[in-house]
Amino acid sequence: MFANKKLGMISMALAVLAGATGQALAGTGQGTVGQVLVGRLGHQVIVQLVGSVSGFPCGTPHPNGYNYMFNTQNPGGKDMLATVLAAKASGATLYFVGTGACSEESNIEDTSYIIAM
Repeated sequence: MFANKKLGMISMALAVLAGATGQALAGTGQGTVGQVLVGRLGHQVIVQLVGSVSGFPCGTPHPNGYNYMFNTQNPGGKDMLATVLAAKASGATLYFVGTGACSEESNIEDTSYIIAM
């Protein structure tokens, strides 16, 4: 019985650590929109956030200062683009939360969601 209880506690601890690690890997950023690049296929949007970016998971940052990327073909992508363009036009502050992945570009984080401040 003691062995089962100990195994259960170890499993729970590993699950908590795995959850904490996943969240720790996602970057966050807050600032105004600098450059916005739309990829040649028309559905990739890459954003330069002028402000503070922390927890950047992609290794070396992009040489042109781009921080976050999303795809307008994914659910919510067009809404993200509208939010970014409205903030760019008005100078509003945005808060980005990344996914912790850099799947489209090795030095630009995928965007999980954006909050308009």
